Amino acid sequence: MLTLLAGGPGRRRDPGGPGRGRRGGGRGRGLTERAVERARDRGCALVQLTSDKRRADAHRFYTGLGFTPSREGFEPALPRRPVDG
Repeated sequence: MLTLLAGGPGRRRDPGGPGRGRRGGGRGRGLTERAVERARDRGCALVQLTSDKRRADAHRFYTGLGFTPSREGFEPALPRRPVDG
């Protein structure tokens, strides 16, 4: 998930990712670079990206775009509840 903060409420974007067979075409790089550029143009103070620790390929990708690891996240395990329909 890509989070952009501009001194107020942040903008969150979860681009997901291409399926394994569609990687390497440059689309993710272009989307991410454009998101960062838009954040810069809008005066955002921070671009924050979160990724599961087990996604080594994604981490190499983001590092190649200039992102650096900066935080460790924590989240509780929540039991799934049926959705009322």
